[in-house]
Amino acid sequence: MVKAFNAIGAQHMANPWFGGQSASMFLCGDDSAAKRTVAGLADALGFEPVDVGPLVQARLLEPLAMLWTSMAYAYVQESVGHRVPEGRCRGCSATTCGGARSATWSTPACRSGSP
Repeated sequence: MVKAFNAIGAQHMANPWFGGQSASMFLCGDDSAAKRTVAGLADALGFEPVDVGPLVQARLLEPLAMLWTSMAYAYVQESVGHRVPEGRCRGCSATTCGGARSATWSTPACRSGSP
């Protein structure tokens, strides 16, 4: 058993490039041969495979998935102009956010330059 491919959204599986850099694909497991197979698949898809050790490390990858999800929501959903609840974007206080961060971040900043 190998844990991999769950700390990034499905929409990035076919194109894991961000700003000219490939996304890391963390994987862990107790079977070396199985990890080599999964690492090869990750590499073939364009990821940079990163072996983080035995399967016991799987639990430590879960917070990474939660971090990725929260960042994807804050940076991607709002930056593409998706409607957000009024006041959600503290950077510009708009209901359609053009900002890069949301109220969930401790230091909100709007692309428009508003504090």
